[in-house]
Amino acid sequence: MTEYYTGSALDHFRILRKIGSGGMGSVFLAEDSRLSRNVAIKLLHTSSTDDQAMIKHEAMLLAQLNHPNIVQVFEIVETENEQIAVVMEYINGCTLQQYTSEKLLTLKRRLDILSQVAAGLAEAHAKGIVHLDLKTQNILVDKAHRIKITDFGGGGKEQDINTNNATRGSAMSLSPEQAQQLPLDYRSDLFSFGIIAFQLLSGEYPFVIRRSKRAAMDEIINGKPKKLADIAPHLPPELCMTIDQLLSKRPEERPQNAADLAPFFRQIMLSVTDDLEDLSRVFMRVAPDNQNRKSFAFQWQRLGKLRYLLLTALGINLAFFIHFITEHILPG
Repeated sequence: MTEYYTGSALDHFRILRKIGSGGMGSVFLAEDSRLSRNVAIKLLHTSSTDDQAMIKHEAMLLAQLNHPNIVQVFEIVETENEQIAVVMEYINGCTLQQYTSEKLLTLKRRLDILSQVAAGLAEAHAKGIVHLDLKTQNILVDKAHRIKITDFGGGGKEQDINTNNATRGSAMSLSPEQAQQLPLDYRSDLFSFGIIAFQLLSGEYPFVIRRSKRAAMDEIINGKPKKLADIAPHLPPELCMTIDQLLSKRPEERPQNAADLAPFFRQIMLSVTDDLEDLSRVFMRVAPDNQNRKSFAFQWQRLGKLRYLLLTALGINLAFFIHFITEHILPG
């Protein structure tokens, strides 16, 4: 199996650097010599027939979608030693999980994110494609703050996704019907979207956090989700009600399409007024593993209103220091 390094050639692409890796393969930043643009190339580690079929499946799904909130696939390349490479749009940014853990986001910004995710999801559903693994790690944010949904490998066409009863997706992002291996449709994605929305707007996971996969799935099946209004009472009631509906156990009780959600979140975004308190009302604990607690943004927000007292004290001391220097040290 060929190893690729900076400067290596893969067809008409020149590898610039590795930007990520996982169990199945690696992702490289590369330059397209024909079109003079940067692209991302996902390259499989193995020549397994099943793995090749899966990555081709994902590429074919994404190739059917042309939307500003979905990562675009350009082509599939098969190397001389039968490795499969998928050439995709390069997103210069980070995952939504990283983005929310490292930045202080206003309520308007959070609603804008949800509106964009809903718009991308609506496009996929309109083409009959269900994601089945929607989570903050599978959503990218570029430098212009645009949202891009990626990693459709676990999903498929709505008419095909029930042929294999295996549970797909991450345990803490599954819908109840996924966890129970029941028939699925696009409304399964809406439940997963509800989990993302709840986390973005409250800073908390909507269910009791369980550490094992089986326990996490049981919690989603049988556990009662938290009420958004109880955790974030400052949010508009209609927003809280919609998020609660997205987390309904029964698919028929959820909003019935993502196309209505995008303008809904945008309308709420335009109606709210951000202030400094918005930054302290929502903790940065979007990832349920609490890794974000170590970040400066999270620790700063934990201080709540004490932050403003600290800043005031710092300002007073700075003013006193400048006065002292002016009066006693600098020549008159």
